[in-house]
Amino acid sequence: MDRQSITQILRKHSSKLLSGLDHDMSCVFNMEHPKIFNIQIIIPQGEYIFSVNTINNLSYNGEITIYDLCRGRGLGPRLVSVREAVCVEAGVERILINHNTNPSFWQGQNYVPLSQSDIDLLVDDVFLSDMRFKNPVYKKLR
Repeated sequence: MDRQSITQILRKHSSKLLSGLDHDMSCVFNMEHPKIFNIQIIIPQGEYIFSVNTINNLSYNGEITIYDLCRGRGLGPRLVSVREAVCVEAGVERILINHNTNPSFWQGQNYVPLSQSDIDLLVDDVFLSDMRFKNPVYKKLR
């Protein structure tokens, strides 16, 4: 999986799941490794930034921002749906919300708490060793 492939997957799912929203500013950046991508979806009402690691089959470091006047319109779940669809097509099996500041939102999206033993395993991973955790939750996609 390369940057161009991830970009095509992002555009396909963004156009389907974010129909009616201007999302032309969405983009993919390579991180410190050619198989790790930082994805940014920008809409007029906010943005969603997250990482996709195709080496470890894990997506992490997600940050959703929906502007105050636009909240409560279902935009957050639509952005999460794009992330999940991109991950499935890219072969990524798990999504980790490592810094969870809105537990009720993620519970509503069917994410479940991560155990301490799972956190310990993640911290041992060379690509994830600097990750911070707050109320972490995850979703297995397959």
